[in-house]
Amino acid sequence: MRDAFPGVGVIHLHLGFSEPRRPPSPQVHSLYPSAHAFFQFACPCIDCDGAFDLAAVVAELVSGDTPLERAGHSVTGQNPCRGIHWRESNHSEPCRIELSFRVDVSFAP
Repeated sequence: MRDAFPGVGVIHLHLGFSEPRRPPSPQVHSLYPSAHAFFQFACPCIDCDGAFDLAAVVAELVSGDTPLERAGHSVTGQNPCRGIHWRESNHSEPCRIELSFRVDVSFAP
């Protein structure tokens, strides 16, 4: 991360999920300068082939040029999963999971 985002001390990603039947547990990821700058997360439904990519959100937030809703060095948003359940089955259907996220960035002193 230190090569991709010099000056960043830590990035916290708070991921919450909503789903009509049984929502998956929320996730929190903390990335420090020694971590890989990788911001793609698989859909938490085991039978879904979808993923959520927050790389552009993080890049905009770190650069300070984001039009997204922000307070300080944070940004929030929502993304629907675009994956399909049971792709190999005759009963495949679109995933209904929606990601609600908050990204917090702290800059190194």
